[in-house]
Amino acid sequence: MKTIIIILSGIVMFLYGCSDTVINNTGSPVVYNEIQTIPLPDNYTIKLYVTGYDSLTYAYNKVYLKVFLGSTAQNTGYIKVYPQMRMTPHITHSTPVSDSFMYNASSGYFEGFMIFNMPTTPPDLVWKARFTYFDASGTSHEEDSIQLYTSLHPEKQLKYFYDLADTMYYTLTMVSPFAPSAGLNDLAVMLHSSDVYQQSFTQITNAQMYINVYKADSLYQTQGNIHPEIGTGGIYYGRVNTPHKGTWIVSNTIYYNGRYITNNPPPMPEFNIVVE
Repeated sequence: MKTIIIILSGIVMFLYGCSDTVINNTGSPVVYNEIQTIPLPDNYTIKLYVTGYDSLTYAYNKVYLKVFLGSTAQNTGYIKVYPQMRMTPHITHSTPVSDSFMYNASSGYFEGFMIFNMPTTPPDLVWKARFTYFDASGTSHEEDSIQLYTSLHPEKQLKYFYDLADTMYYTLTMVSPFAPSAGLNDLAVMLHSSDVYQQSFTQITNAQMYINVYKADSLYQTQGNIHPEIGTGGIYYGRVNTPHKGTWIVSNTIYYNGRYITNNPPPMPEFNIVVE
């Protein structure tokens, strides 16, 4: 197996079965790990990449896709993905993913996110996804029941909560930090809603969030935290102050649609941030 690094006007060449390595503008290498090849009809192929891990994971994943017609990479059209977890032949649920994976000329990939609300335990529990590539003419090329496997990592977190008033499930997902340090850390989260059947999810981009950060073993509360506000990509960005080593709890109160949705009933959704 080889890793080939070619830097030419931001274009990265790669070999099947190998990682793509790019030198970004800070001089740090970014390695795109190819984890799956998905054959489509009409001689199309999708290749799936992630960074930082060697598989898809529970909770948030930034996902990079490449599309080929034969051996020729495509840079037009878009991709849709619909995952399902089939608990039994008659009980299924989905999970939040990007509405569409769009081509980013800067990276050379179709980009988006996949948030998996369950890790897999093969052979009984695996995700099965439908991948559809819409080419420049709008013609669709689709393959269903593609198996996807997700590993469990403690730094990857999401929280479910149910609001009795509107009978909706909400998914609050941590996007970062995954490797926090002592001091101020950037915090990024996403919020989705779904009905009780969880077959489709809606990304919420107009909520207000208020965070508190405290030490798990002493309830000492820190100051200087910045409440998350909506930014690019439907992600809420803030900052958390974790001044020294230990486990810190980030509690999030969410106001949406004219009322607080996180107090029906308490407790609030919380993330553990471990500073080592």
